[in-house]
Amino acid sequence: MKFLTLSLVFFVSVSAFAEETKQTFKIFGTEGPFSPMKEAADAFAASNNLKVEITGKAVEKWKTAAAKDADIIYGSSENVMDTYNDTLSILDAGTITTVFMRAAVILVRPGNPKKIKGIKDLIHRDLKVVIVNGQGQVALWEDIVGRLKDIEAMQEFRKHIAFTARTTSEAMQYWKNHEEVEAFLTFKTWGQDEGLSADIVNIEKDLAIYRSLGVAVTSITNQRETALKFIDYLKTREAEKIFKAKGWFKKEK
Repeated sequence: MKFLTLSLVFFVSVSAFAEETKQTFKIFGTEGPFSPMKEAADAFAASNNLKVEITGKAVEKWKTAAAKDADIIYGSSENVMDTYNDTLSILDAGTITTVFMRAAVILVRPGNPKKIKGIKDLIHRDLKVVIVNGQGQVALWEDIVGRLKDIEAMQEFRKHIAFTARTTSEAMQYWKNHEEVEAFLTFKTWGQDEGLSADIVNIEKDLAIYRSLGVAVTSITNQRETALKFIDYLKTREAEKIFKAKGWFKKEK
């Protein structure tokens, strides 16, 4: 009995030591894709006996840490990935891979009390709008309204911008604190966020804009094979199911 007890203690100690010494797989990126990316990373880690740590915030909050030991970097648009490649100096550009897309939409107050039907309402009606000018949403409103090919439409939309946020988190907080704002131009994925009280209004088909999610292996990783395997995992049906539930897609039908 004493031998069995000692054996069990030894086994538990060895297991605990192995867990503590297991190398951590580190992922850094923007806040928008964080939720499905974390769920996918946790699933990948569980099936590959890994410890995974993921950070999803504005780049200024993690670029110093990422420069030391990041294995994967992800971004919320092609522009963001190109910017990371130019400024972070740790991406293996040849591994940059686009994996999912999401649509821009208009978020409105629950029940849509102002009966907002699309972007043209935000141009021609006296409505207050919050936008984000940062990360994957840089120039988003200009890209959308610009498709009308009407300079007066651009001028009118700008007049209705009540607040320009640097991040979506900042915009969400403004939305919560300022009930006089009737619309929030952002991505559909944020409309499905449990922490945000809003309904989704789709943008007119001829004005719709989409932005992508990209990932890349870093040039400083010492887990390159695992990083490449993770990118391959993001292409699987299992990962697609995770992201689809959060408003992302590979090909819209």
